[in-house]
Amino acid sequence: MSFDRELGTTVRKEHILQIVKAWEGDESYGVPLALTAVSSSTSPALSVRNRSASGVGLLVRNSSDTGDLLRVTDSGAAFSFQPGSINGSGVVTPSITLGGDSDTGFWHPGGNDNNGNISIASQGAEVERWTPTAHTVYLPTTIDDQNANADGLSIKPVNAAGASQAGPRLVLQATALSGATVNARDFILRVSTTAADGTGKLEVLTRLNGGAETVVMSLTDSGTLSDSFSTSVGKMWLCS
Repeated sequence: MSFDRELGTTVRKEHILQIVKAWEGDESYGVPLALTAVSSSTSPALSVRNRSASGVGLLVRNSSDTGDLLRVTDSGAAFSFQPGSINGSGVVTPSITLGGDSDTGFWHPGGNDNNGNISIASQGAEVERWTPTAHTVYLPTTIDDQNANADGLSIKPVNAAGASQAGPRLVLQATALSGATVNARDFILRVSTTAADGTGKLEVLTRLNGGAETVVMSLTDSGTLSDSFSTSVGKMWLCS
């Protein structure tokens, strides 16, 4: 209900009770609070302060009063958002929208199951996802405006716990369909250190359907090829 402004020219109990009940949120007395015609360039339109360092300065609850949507304390602001959703056609409705676009923003795949997934949607399409174990990009990635001789992309391991280690690999995959079977051919780039002084090698490996890996080529840090490899004119052996 709206405030009754026609109770008369004398301030009576009914006037005060309307305000008190609205502030307390009594049903049918809660009304929108509009701060209009505020023209100060220095004073905020609304200032809320809790003098207790452990208190809550602002709390917004959901309609069923079962959870906090916004909680502001001396430690900062804590928000709660819905996870967002994806329909049967793969169109994403994000929970946090950007720039007024209802189909562009952030969402939480998997709902409220605490899976740790965070995704970006653009025009309803999922374009990027972070999980506790992986970062997946669903579109081509461009690394632009790099300085001359800059490291455009670095893939680094955790520091070695021993004299040598094999670093993270870069996998390039192609697929082929044989009946109902999808065959995946991987070519893998891997760098390894082979001694405590940092001596190392760059290897190209291949595997089919996640099976055994075969070294195609091995290039040592001194610039020489090791082992053997096949060419169109036969097989060659190169020794360092």
